Amino acid sequence: MTDAAPQPTTLSVTDILRRTFALLAFGSARAMIALALMTGAGVAVDTGALSEGASQILNLVLSIGSLVLQYWIVRAQLGELGYTLPDGARFPAFFVMGLVGMLAIILGLILLVVPGLVLLVRWSMATPIVIGSNTGAIASLGESWRVTRGNSWPVLGASLAIWAVALAVAFGGLALEPFGVGLVPAQSSPISA
Repeated sequence: MTDAAPQPTTLSVTDILRRTFALLAFGSARAMIALALMTGAGVAVDTGALSEGASQILNLVLSIGSLVLQYWIVRAQLGELGYTLPDGARFPAFFVMGLVGMLAIILGLILLVVPGLVLLVRWSMATPIVIGSNTGAIASLGESWRVTRGNSWPVLGASLAIWAVALAVAFGGLALEPFGVGLVPAQSSPISA
């Protein structure tokens, strides 16, 4: 006799957002450290304080750093939440899963937008699956597809709500630039020149 895999739970946008913000509050110190590191480095690149060559190298370092920080945050949070984590490094599987997933999502977005959004939503759970289990890179995408079954619309709705807040903050900072407040110092802003 084989154990049947647990069936996914039906969720609402509110359920997903409530759980997401509870997780963010639970691991907020770690997330704030990662955010401060990435923001500081990003500002150094964006303000033109570095040469073109140094900016390109720092962008590559930032990309790798963001992967390492995401892995660190998710792995630590899974452990603190009481999940038994597999022995050994899961970063190689995490990296391959992220690369394959990103390329497929980009291709889907280029083709017709909708296929990319479907993949983005259905593979949204792949990161904690690949980090928190012995599931391989490709198998974690399949497992994410299975556990999000029946919840695509709520996951998309919650994702859009989170992206809307992020975009509002980003565009709010850009809107303040003509007044000398914002993401780029006023002396380097094309509007103030």
